[in-house]
Amino acid sequence: MNLKTIKFNWHWLLALVTLGVFMLAIASLYHMLHDLDVQEVKTALKAIPISHLLGALVVVGIGYWILSFYDWLAIRYLKLSVSYSRVVFTSLTAYAVGHSVGLAVVSAGSVRYRLYSIVGLTPMQVAAIMVLVSVTFTFGISFMAGVVLLLRPEMMTHMLGQMLGWHLSAGIVQFIGGALVVGIIGLALWAGPNGRRLHYKQWAVDMPSSKMLLMQTGASVLDILTVALALYILLPSGVSYLETLTAFVMSMVIGILSHVPGGLGVFEVVMLNTLTELPKAELAATLLIFRIFYYLLPFVIALLLLLGNEGFEQRSLIKSTYQSLRKRLSSYWLPDILLAVIVTVVGVLILVSFALAHSF
Repeated sequence: MNLKTIKFNWHWLLALVTLGVFMLAIASLYHMLHDLDVQEVKTALKAIPISHLLGALVVVGIGYWILSFYDWLAIRYLKLSVSYSRVVFTSLTAYAVGHSVGLAVVSAGSVRYRLYSIVGLTPMQVAAIMVLVSVTFTFGISFMAGVVLLLRPEMMTHMLGQMLGWHLSAGIVQFIGGALVVGIIGLALWAGPNGRRLHYKQWAVDMPSSKMLLMQTGASVLDILTVALALYILLPSGVSYLETLTAFVMSMVIGILSHVPGGLGVFEVVMLNTLTELPKAELAATLLIFRIFYYLLPFVIALLLLLGNEGFEQRSLIKSTYQSLRKRLSSYWLPDILLAVIVTVVGVLILVSFALAHSF
């Protein structure tokens, strides 16, 4: 075999690193929680007031609505004609799928392509929306990371000491935070009124205007503040909103860098190593509810919405298939109940096949 013909596959390396990080996170979680009494967690779950659960659920809903600003700003900047209801529907389903499945470029991108192509957008236009949406979140999370490092540097130093044994001074952490804040603001202002093109070797990225970047960053910051509020509502007393926000932002950043879908395990490990003043059982119960509210429930709703959308788009095919199948099966003198069940199952399978073929 000619060694010169062997090409290094970075995708496989990334997959292996992601798997390794996930396994390390799960091992860390087990180490931290293996001695935790399950009954204590159940008691902590029951202790969360219903009003807090409902409040957090409402705030999560508002947070997902705020996510529609990402797509809406991108579509407005590109001067595309898409109804706001379509933008909200697409954004909700795309982010819910992307948050849980991971690899948002593929998962959420596929959902966006399917739903936006229905209203006439081209693949290049959808790709442009995805780039702007990615820039929005990148600017927002980077800015917020800088802010929390400036305001609560000791939480980062404590977390690094707990997890990795690193002992950075608060001054160094604040310097990094300040550099991030200044860098994001400076980059936004440097883009100017007409935007700029960044070049790196064969890569080129067109930056939007300063106004667009600042609006995008504002939308992303509002999203992060809202989701952190939902987590804060669920947490027991004894921790401030700023502490919750700091822990949440650091958990999000590390979860994103790990590439683990939904930051599963990674998010929890960082939170447990950051909010160490809270009892483990109460914090574990809160994180469980938060993951259900922010990841699992929206994901299930998104799948149902996608299924319903495919049913509406393919209604003529489903109707003709239904009539043909019913006519064929009726000749076998099957009981009405059994016939209805068979037809229903086949109809659902048709919907699922279309949803998987066009959305993932």
